[in-house]
Amino acid sequence: MSHPLRMQTISVLFLTSALLMMSFGTAEPMPSWTVDFFPDIPQGYPPLCVAFTLDAPAGDFVWDFGDNISSTSRNPTHCYRKPGIYTIKLTYFIGEATDTITKRELITVLDPDARIDFSVTPTQGKAPLEVAFSLIGNPTTYTWHFGDGVISSQRRTTHIYEYGGIYSPKLVYCFDGRCSEVVHHAEILVKDPDYVDFQVQTPAGIAPICTQFVPIGDIEVLSWDVGDDKIYFTKKPRHCYKNPGTYTATMTYVVNGVTRSLTKEHCVEVWPSAPPTITARTREGLAPLCVQFEASGNPTNPTNVLWNFAADKASTDRKTIAGYGKPGRYDVILSYCYGDLCREITEYAYITVHEPTIHAAEAGPLGDIRTYRFFVEDGDGISYSWDFGDGNFSNDISPVHTFLGPGVYRVTVHIISSCYTVSIVSKDIEISGPGTPDFSATPIAGCAPHGVQFSEQSTLIPKKRMWEFGDGTTSELRNPFHVYDRPGSYSVSVIYEFDDPLFTGEQKVTKKELITVYAVPQAVLEVIPVTGQVPLSVQFMDRSMGPAMRHSFDFGDGQISFEKNPIHQYVRSGTYTATLQVCGEGGCCTEKKADIYVEG
Repeated sequence: MSHPLRMQTISVLFLTSALLMMSFGTAEPMPSWTVDFFPDIPQGYPPLCVAFTLDAPAGDFVWDFGDNISSTSRNPTHCYRKPGIYTIKLTYFIGEATDTITKRELITVLDPDARIDFSVTPTQGKAPLEVAFSLIGNPTTYTWHFGDGVISSQRRTTHIYEYGGIYSPKLVYCFDGRCSEVVHHAEILVKDPDYVDFQVQTPAGIAPICTQFVPIGDIEVLSWDVGDDKIYFTKKPRHCYKNPGTYTATMTYVVNGVTRSLTKEHCVEVWPSAPPTITARTREGLAPLCVQFEASGNPTNPTNVLWNFAADKASTDRKTIAGYGKPGRYDVILSYCYGDLCREITEYAYITVHEPTIHAAEAGPLGDIRTYRFFVEDGDGISYSWDFGDGNFSNDISPVHTFLGPGVYRVTVHIISSCYTVSIVSKDIEISGPGTPDFSATPIAGCAPHGVQFSEQSTLIPKKRMWEFGDGTTSELRNPFHVYDRPGSYSVSVIYEFDDPLFTGEQKVTKKELITVYAVPQAVLEVIPVTGQVPLSVQFMDRSMGPAMRHSFDFGDGQISFEKNPIHQYVRSGTYTATLQVCGEGGCCTEKKADIYVEG
């Protein structure tokens, strides 16, 4: 199909030529042909190979593919290697006629890094059909929609189609801030299977149980073996099981003229009684916790049981005691058997055990901060072993201990329960000493006015303190905030006065030249002229005051300069805001702006 606009252009060209020739007496008939071309693929990922089809009479042709590559073939194929949008030009020479056809932004080569797609294998087969899905690209998030109501969020996944049909899988994804989807329409063909099965209407129960076997599928049933030496030749036999046990059933049938058999192992379970129940005397408490369990039958007890309380605890008794030494939530598993019939019951998070707590209370005379009485709030503990972390021990229930010096001590107690379970719990005790008074400040450097937060870091709280900030001001607050108004370097001191059994007296802590405050230069800008016709040359003059170390101009039209007094020319009309920034030591900066009006 020829491009209408190109046809009009060529027609006008030749009509004009014909009129000129007629005016000089050399008129020739206007040509009846047109020239046009078309790509077979206008868009894709690199390498994108595009076949161009030319609609034109015989002649000479020069193709410009927009990527600095050309061709003189009539119907060339060109491969684009880089992403971009390409304009195609065709110059033709047909007889005495010549012209150039330009089609702008004709070919779009997409960014391969942004390609999102997927592949599937296989694409057809009988149900149940397992299909593997593979993701192409790196989306941020993605969700598979398999077309049968099932979804998945795994990158590489497989899905089983259970029923026949034609499915259109879809990938919903988000990438680089945008969300979209890829659909493969009618991609997967699942054929209906030759389905044969049978159903046991009552597969389990307490003896005696009666059940019926029902075939499924277009088949001719020959016989049934129901597993207890009984054979049936009816299509849907009904059979009663009197004795406990597990039974295997086999159906022999004919389908499409072929005799086959289908066997289901242990498809019938006959139980002598209802399953046992798990009972516990207590289900929650502090460690160490002793719990008495019982497996009680209803109405008949199991012949044997196996308890699993944790990784290292088990028992084969119907009544048993389990001990829990660590906090947590514990499952209880009971395996039970009636003869050769065995099952398992799991009670999830059935037992809750909380961590015991060590309590420490000051027990010395007034002012003694080294003596404590310890006791532990626990579960079923009957004996205790204390380790105070300083080489001393005790077996008392509630010991009193004096720490000789400052430090952090880990006090640990081993608790033994009545069921011989050990629980271990610890608590850190910090004993303050005289130490070295200290303080911190943040930030220690900045532009005037500069605010500093001071924090006391003494191990003992002093009776009094006095801050000296170095600028003539003081404070008695524990953690003062102070503002330095003027530039300079400041030494800071704190005078501590203590009144403590372990430490008395006065100490002074001084940090020389701790705080640095930098001066902020004042930006002053002079502009001549501020208005005029385009192009307008403007003189910018930095008249700033103060210790400026760096200055820069932003002229408001995308251009900048680091000269002291630059001249800048505005080549387009408009209103521009020019900015002068001056910076001093410590990165302290100020700005001054001026508006420039350029008339067209």
